[in-house]
Amino acid sequence: MTNFLSVKKFMETFGQEVKTKAEFPSDKIIKLRYDLIKEELGEFEDAIKEFEKSISLLPSFDAYQKKYECLTKLGAYQSKEEKKSPVFTRNDLLLLTKARLSFLVIITTVVGFILASKSNAVSIDWWLLIHTIIGCAFAAAASSIFNQLMEIDIDSKMSRTAVRPLPSKKIKPAIAFVLGWVFAAIGLVHLAVKVTPLSCAFAAATLFVYMFVYTPMKRKTGLNTLVGAVSGALPPLIGWAGAGGGFDLFAPYFLFGLLFLWQLPHFVAINWMYREEYESAGFMMWSNGDLNGKKKDNLAIVLILIQVG
Repeated sequence: MTNFLSVKKFMETFGQEVKTKAEFPSDKIIKLRYDLIKEELGEFEDAIKEFEKSISLLPSFDAYQKKYECLTKLGAYQSKEEKKSPVFTRNDLLLLTKARLSFLVIITTVVGFILASKSNAVSIDWWLLIHTIIGCAFAAAASSIFNQLMEIDIDSKMSRTAVRPLPSKKIKPAIAFVLGWVFAAIGLVHLAVKVTPLSCAFAAATLFVYMFVYTPMKRKTGLNTLVGAVSGALPPLIGWAGAGGGFDLFAPYFLFGLLFLWQLPHFVAINWMYREEYESAGFMMWSNGDLNGKKKDNLAIVLILIQVG
């Protein structure tokens, strides 16, 4: 939306000139000022059309006054619009709960559940799987809400995250806090009652690591990436435990290790892509100071070799 201070500045300039100039500026100057208005207020199509009509039909001085009148009305409209509270939409809820990330968490949970069922040589209990997905989805959404609550100040400094509901003030922190606890309670209780207590324990561990270890570490050390990968690798164990899979087997630990290692090159790439924003906002990442990407490349190669090996 157009900056209201810019609108006000134009209004004051035009107002003073209309009142004080005995001789009206040349048509060329009028055209230049009109172009400035059009560039500044381009999103207001009706006002622009009115400006164009006034220029084509009225004498120069009348056209200038007409533009000033339109601009005054536009400024009043802008001021009224900026006083309105931002509206919290369905898309904002998806941003608040990081829906895409939560969907990936659900996918890895489902994979763990299916593999555990296979290891037990039993058919998949679809109702139990649905209950596992429900509990996991609420827990994942809760962790995202709490993460954003703890990083409002940081998110507001980065263009990539400034549009999120909390830094853009589309939802009050107190409401988001309550919503986070409600989602966490629903998710954990649902897993404990409808699935298995062990699946609930893994979900609680994921929440704890993500909220109270990974998120604070992002401001202190680049090792936060390793801790973040731990919380990201736990969901398959939620699914494994939900299906009643045994932990005396190698499979669940392999799943955890595989997902842990798979995330790291991905995180390294993202860190480097947004390194300037992360640094200016105050995050401590592996990519900090890596201007030419050499550190990023070396880390990625080492991590890929570990996985291949």
